[in-house]
Amino acid sequence: MPKGLVTALDNDEHSLARLREAVTANALDLRVRLLCASMTELPFERSSFDTVWAEGSAYIMGFGSALKSWRPFIKPEGFLVVSDLIWFTDQPHSEVLSFWQKNYPDMTTLERRVSGINSLGYQVLHSFPLSLHAWENYLAPLREKIAELSAESFSSKALTDIKDEIDIHDRFLDDYGYQFFILQKNSA
Repeated sequence: MPKGLVTALDNDEHSLARLREAVTANALDLRVRLLCASMTELPFERSSFDTVWAEGSAYIMGFGSALKSWRPFIKPEGFLVVSDLIWFTDQPHSEVLSFWQKNYPDMTTLERRVSGINSLGYQVLHSFPLSLHAWENYLAPLREKIAELSAESFSSKALTDIKDEIDIHDRFLDDYGYQFFILQKNSA
């Protein structure tokens, strides 16, 4: 963790409460500020941050909209660290293409994503796909939690959606994945 001040933002008070416990347990109270707010309406002054870090969340606003919206809050020549789902192929399997067109229609190839990033006033300093190990760190706890639930005692659309997403991940991760981007705000 950096030596500077970290502002952790979420619009869910429950998630922030859990983070608050970890912050306190690790004696980071003086270095981590928690704020309940929406990433779509950031309550900060312009050029407030050296770095904005947003993993797996830009898609909520739309990747390009998120980059445009967050840019004013980053200091000149500051950084944006962000991840996004991208296609690893120009010809994904029809089933996975259909799934992601329904769930994330803005998903595109790395080449197109980088071109969009450059047109929004950022330079890509580094970019890499998240590993299969990282995916497993995400999927394993979901699989375990789902296995604990019986269909008779707990049934919901959200649970069905999560099961469908896990199935897509299990079968088609060669077609797509998360790409991690380290961006620098252009001075102009």
